[in-house]
Amino acid sequence: MKMNRPAATMLELLVTLAVLSLIASIAALGLRRIDRGAAANPARTIGDSLSAAIDSSRTTTVALPDSAPPQLVTVNADGSVVADSSLHVDRLTGKVARAK
Repeated sequence: MKMNRPAATMLELLVTLAVLSLIASIAALGLRRIDRGAAANPARTIGDSLSAAIDSSRTTTVALPDSAPPQLVTVNADGSVVADSSLHVDRLTGKVARAK
């Protein structure tokens, strides 16, 4: 005689739960490593652009997306930075100075 199996056994349910929890923990660790600070921090964006411009010997222009009208920052190959005065960026160092 053949038995009909209408439902899963407790062991099958526990194995499924263990596999799903393992996948969820791996996904949580992966999401934790995402860097969200670069877009919200204009100083970091300018610093990264400064390094890229000096390394590639090319002038780089970056639009900062967080401002209402996008503000443009131009980083020259010699390391000088041209930015909107509202960003308070030092022209020679590219560092953001505190607002006075």
